[in-house]
Amino acid sequence: MAGDVLDANADGPDYRTDLDANVVRLRIKGAISVAVGAYNSGDGSGDCFGGFSDNTVLAPSRNWSSSAGTKSVGVTVASDVDGCMVTDFYSFEVVPTMLACPANQTITLITNPGSFDCLAEATFIHPMVVPGPCDPAVLTISVDGGAAEEVIPGESYTAMFIALGTFTVTYNLEDAVGNTTTCSFDITVDGLPCGLADNGGVGCEGSTTTFDQNTASFTLTATDCAPNTMLYTEDGTAFVFTKLCGDGEITTQVTGLNGTGFAGLMLRETDAPNAKKIALGTNNVDRLRKEVRVIDGYPSSAAEIISFSQFWIRVVRSGDTFSGFASTDGIFWQPYLSQTIIMGDCVLAGLYTYSEKPSNGVTATFTDVSMPGLANLGGFAGSSQDNLQGLSRGLSLESIKIFPNPARNLITLHLDQLIGEAATIRIFDMNGQIMQQIELDTVEDTIVPVSVEQLTTGTYIV
Repeated sequence: MAGDVLDANADGPDYRTDLDANVVRLRIKGAISVAVGAYNSGDGSGDCFGGFSDNTVLAPSRNWSSSAGTKSVGVTVASDVDGCMVTDFYSFEVVPTMLACPANQTITLITNPGSFDCLAEATFIHPMVVPGPCDPAVLTISVDGGAAEEVIPGESYTAMFIALGTFTVTYNLEDAVGNTTTCSFDITVDGLPCGLADNGGVGCEGSTTTFDQNTASFTLTATDCAPNTMLYTEDGTAFVFTKLCGDGEITTQVTGLNGTGFAGLMLRETDAPNAKKIALGTNNVDRLRKEVRVIDGYPSSAAEIISFSQFWIRVVRSGDTFSGFASTDGIFWQPYLSQTIIMGDCVLAGLYTYSEKPSNGVTATFTDVSMPGLANLGGFAGSSQDNLQGLSRGLSLESIKIFPNPARNLITLHLDQLIGEAATIRIFDMNGQIMQQIELDTVEDTIVPVSVEQLTTGTYIV
């Protein structure tokens, strides 16, 4: 019809047609364009619109943004002109707001050797948002159903984790009228549980360690790993370890040994090949082997014992006394080793395997591993929000500052980027034990004081 114009109402998402100065206004949720075709009366006079006023509003209730494609609505009205019926068909295109999530990714948890300083970082880009009909839209991110955080489309983002597992990252986009679009992807954190490190073995570069999250089992492979002299002054062994400070013990079951060699548990002062140590292992058939080195660089004394099916191994430190035990079931233990060795307060405690012949390889499998601190830090499994070290907003380990360090009676945490957030402050000792826990419903100040006067001298992790 001549004179029709298409105009957007300035104070809302209404679209109007101006027909001979009589306005019919149609409210359509989700419309980004409107094409108007007016089927007038048979004589084409346009008088059929004479009965309308500027205040006439026709508002279909359907949410047209629920599906994509071209839609149309017909409005039939009666005119005050005899015999005149008018049907207007309003056509509009619905374009849903689209999200394209990042691809799944796998990252590796890295532990600084001999510590519980663990971190895996996943970096990705927030999805771009295709403009929809009902802007503005709000994009949020959440991990494993945790609290949602508003983010900016297209910006780089880093999520940090301190535990193994598969974490689902979900994006949710909500427009101005409440329509939502979601997408998700997975981040898999693999590697060794937090607190464990593998420096490439002891005197043996050809060794590797893998961890199976589903079975909580370790596999150590030693290639060209064997004591390098008949005097055993230096070790050649695959070795994955944590740090044991003070008294404690580790336990495991050797469930497989592929090759001729031994596998078991070892406590040693350092990872130098000639360091002081005790070790107790099995050939996974009929022999146990115990080894002791009481002075750095001296030969280790070794002895083999006939023992059938004692594939459970336990080593214990109590002061300067180091002991070794074996068992068929992990319940009833038989002592095989007890030795006084002067070592430092902290030693390396871990799993080992080596071949009896340098040219041969050996692969050992360990299950039912119990080591200081690992269970307390959720190192063996899990994909809970507690395992998330920090989401973006620039939040990182470096952004949470502690002063003074070292401290005596009081530390202050600078939590500038957590204002308004809920937070839990945990203090761990180097064995992974929680020494103190503080719950903050809301972080109200950038500086949070924490008393540490009850802690003994030592190193702690916040």
